[in-house]
Formats: sequence, C-alpha cells, structure tokens
Amino acid sequence: MKNIENILVIIDKPKHEQIALKRAFALQEKTGAHLQLCAFAYHAMYDQKDIFETHQRRAIRKEIVRQRTQWLRDLVLDAKGVFKDISLEVVWTKDIAGWVNEQVKEKSYDLVLKSIHQSQTLLHTPTDWQLLRSCPTPVLLCTDNPWKRKPRILAAMDMRTDDRAHEKLNRLVLQSAQFFADLYDGEVHCVYAIDVPKILSDLEIKDPRGFQSDAQANAQTRLQAMVADYGIPPERVHTPMGKVGHAVNRLSSRLKADLMVMGTTARTGLSALVIGNSAEKVLTKARSDVLALKP
Repeated sequence: MKNIENILVIIDKPKHEQIALKRAFALQEKTGAHLQLCAFAYHAMYDQKDIFETHQRRAIRKEIVRQRTQWLRDLVLDAKGVFKDISLEVVWTKDIAGWVNEQVKEKSYDLVLKSIHQSQTLLHTPTDWQLLRSCPTPVLLCTDNPWKRKPRILAAMDMRTDDRAHEKLNRLVLQSAQFFADLYDGEVHCVYAIDVPKILSDLEIKDPRGFQSDAQANAQTRLQAMVADYGIPPERVHTPMGKVGHAVNRLSSRLKADLMVMGTTARTGLSALVIGNSAEKVLTKARSDVLALKP
C-alpha cells in the first residue's frame, strides 16, 4: 500500500454507532482521500409479489431509499463532513459483500472500510468474513477502540512457507504497516507465532525445549533479515510460541496494538470456506482494528 486516494466506506444501519465513518473521516484528514459512503437498504415486503402490485413494490423501494438517503446526508452534516470530498449512495441489496466485491473490481478503490460488530463468541459477521475471503481490495475492519496519538501497528507474518507468493504477501504486510505508521507517526512491530506440534513430544522425535529454542532462533534470523529494509529494530520483532490465534492476539493485547495488518489467502471452490488457516485463527480472536490484504 503506497497511497490512499479513494475509500469505499460501508455505513452501518441507523441503529448502530457509525464507527467506520469516524475512522474514515480520520483517514481522510491524514490522506486527503475521497470517501464513497454507501448505506444499504432492503425490506422483505419488496419480495411479496403475491400481495403487492409491481408499482406498489417500486413505491415501497423508492420511499425506503429516499428516507435512507436523507438520513445519510444528515449523518454527514452532523459529522461536519465536506461534501466536495464525499460521495453518497444508498444501495438496494441483500448481498452487501457481493455488491462491494463487484464495485471494487469496476472502480479504483484503494481501501474498503467497515466496522466490526463484536460478540463474546464471534468477532465478525458473515458479511465481514465474505469480504475478508473475496474482496480483492484491502479491507480495514474497525473496532470502537480509539487509536492512540502515536499508534502501535502489529504486522502479522506467515513464515511457514518460503515460496515467492508468501514472501510477496509478507512484504506487502510490512509495507502497509509502515505506511500507516508513517501516516500517524506510530511504530511497527512484527510477529510470527511458532506452533510446536505436540506429536514431536509424544513420539519423542525431538527434545521439545531444544526444538523451541532452535525454532525461535531460526524465526528471529529470518524475520530480522526481512524487516531490515523497514528500519524495525530487533526489540520489535516477536516470535512467541503457541497456537497462532492465541499467541498473536496475546501479543497484540500486551502491546496494546491499535491496528493489526495481515495477509489473507485468496481461494476458490470449497477451499474458499477459509481464508488461510493462520489468518482465520488470528481474526476470530482479534480485538484491534484489522487490515486484511490479498496477494
């Protein structure tokens, strides 16, 4: 990520706090980006063809869109947004993720911005997961936690594979993390969690302690070589041991990270049910803002 000039902002329903809009205005102040604000509307009455005539259904749709558009304009005015740098649109659809994915293919958006709706058991809604799995443009999912004046950005690395695709994605993660750190005068940390297979201990193939020590030393060497070009000092390079989701998010909590940047793997067919095993585990438990990147 080298620059942000156009941001697609997914507006929440009126009953929700507009977290994504607040983050979008803050980013606009830093980057001067144009904001495309999109609210979504739909009502089941529109599908009741056995009850309503075609003209009645069209009238229902038109009035709902009109009301939502006026609400969106008032929302921007209340937030003191500058309309010359903002476009508004109300979209009639049930498939928000599908519509967003088509839009970013047709238009030059640098970032898709959406709020996260957290629960005790699941971090993301189905729309969030669909965007993370299939949106070709970087997706920034926002929590209601305000960023510090000088935020901490955590770059989550995947060093398990040495192929070019993973190396390219890791470098994209580092570049994007550094971009936000420069933008906000923050600092970048990077993390690679080392998950030691229990079977090594069970089968007595290796001494678990020796394996952990060797694995951490190797990971530190590889990570430091990769981050050297970004000016990240050794004390900000972390290689915790443990299950990926727990280890990465435990470090994120300890650092009080404001943003986690990570790569997700683009897949098709049945494998599209996941976005990459490590990414899925980290995202499920993340409590900071998350910037998800595709290769």
